[in-house]
Amino acid sequence: LASPVARTYGSHHTSAKLWQLLQKCRETGTFSHTFGCLDPVQVAQMAPYLSTVYVSGWQSSSTASTINEPGPDLADYPYTTVPNKVDQLYRAQEFHSRKQREALLRTSGSDESKEKIDFFRPIIADGDTGHGGLTAVMRLTKLFIEAG
Repeated sequence: LASPVARTYGSHHTSAKLWQLLQKCRETGTFSHTFGCLDPVQVAQMAPYLSTVYVSGWQSSSTASTINEPGPDLADYPYTTVPNKVDQLYRAQEFHSRKQREALLRTSGSDESKEKIDFFRPIIADGDTGHGGLTAVMRLTKLFIEAG
């Protein structure tokens, strides 16, 4: 049953941006360059240059698993590993966006010409379905939506 109180997640905004980007790419015959992002520093550095951020299941299983043991992307890690990485990266996007906004509000007229960076790049994550049946996929999807 749906709650009578509507919830809004950051992924609502970024998924709309991704949809617009994909539509534009289709219309113009172009594509979006991206690469796997491991941490908040990388997501901030990617923002000025790439239109999307990718979270790899393999990278997450090797670097972000709660068991701290690298391994192949065979769903041999907790199913929350990739959504947790997405959450970390989305929070970093929020942080850098807030930090930039504060800096812009504090600047004098000479700094206003500085180009604003859109830190909210859509995050495309490896939605591994090796963790079970239909309910596992539904939970994983829910975690991704909530994470951003």
